[in-house]
Formats: sequence, structure tokens, C-alpha cells
Amino acid sequence: MTWTVVRAAFIIGLLGAGTKGVAQPRPKVSGSLERVRGTRADSVIDVRVAITMTDGWHIGARRPGVVGIPTTLEWQLPKGWSVISEVWPAPQSAPIGRDSAFTYSGSLSIRASLAGPRAGAREPVQAVLSYGICREMCIPGQVTLTLAR
Repeated sequence: MTWTVVRAAFIIGLLGAGTKGVAQPRPKVSGSLERVRGTRADSVIDVRVAITMTDGWHIGARRPGVVGIPTTLEWQLPKGWSVISEVWPAPQSAPIGRDSAFTYSGSLSIRASLAGPRAGAREPVQAVLSYGICREMCIPGQVTLTLAR
């Protein structure tokens, strides 16, 4: 077991120590994948991944720091398509001892530009969001979002 894993388990244990016998409500992460109006050329589309989570909970950033589960976005694109760019919002910073954790809470939007040979075609475009939603402890989760076309 690595030092980071031991340290994270210790911190999570300390945070949850005052809640023994109290069940945490099941948190929820939901989202949508939408085409942004006014997009560019026929071979490029701009999309927005909108994510919301249960109040009082947070998810880790792409680089969450010394503790936490990183949030990732994996694209499932039609053949010949690619991701040109992704723009994530700046995460919030929270002190954890002498270190920091980087998280998102409430809601966030990730913007992306996708290129394909036929951006107007009807093949499905999906984004798989993997995350750890946390309060006293972190619960891994995943949600698949499909572009409404």
C-alpha cells in the first residue's frame, strides 16, 4: 500500500469518525451533453458537458491533489472523430493539513470541440464521466452522457 493511499484512508477515517452510526444519504451526480449553438464549420462541433451533484458533496478535480479520486472524461466518438480541445473550469482548493485538495461542488461545465468527417451526421457521441463523490468518504461513480442529435 502506498503512502498516499494510507494517508487518504487515515484522513477519510478522521473525517468520518464523528458520524459513526449515521448513514450518509446516497449522493447523486447527473449531467447532460449538449451541442453549443453557433458552432463552427461543418466538420467541427462545440459541445458542453453540464454536471450537477447533490448539495454538500463534491467531486475531485482532474488532478485532485494528495487525496481524492480524479474526475475523468472519456469520449466515445464515431469512427474518424477526435477531440480538438477540452476546457475545464478552475477547481476549488481546500486545505488538508499542509497539503491541498482540489474539488468541484454544486455544478460545473466542461466545453469541448470535436472534429469529424461529417459533424452533422447522426452517429452517437458519448462522454463517460468517472468521478469520486465525497463528503465524509468518497464513493466512486460513473455516468454516461449522450449527445442529443
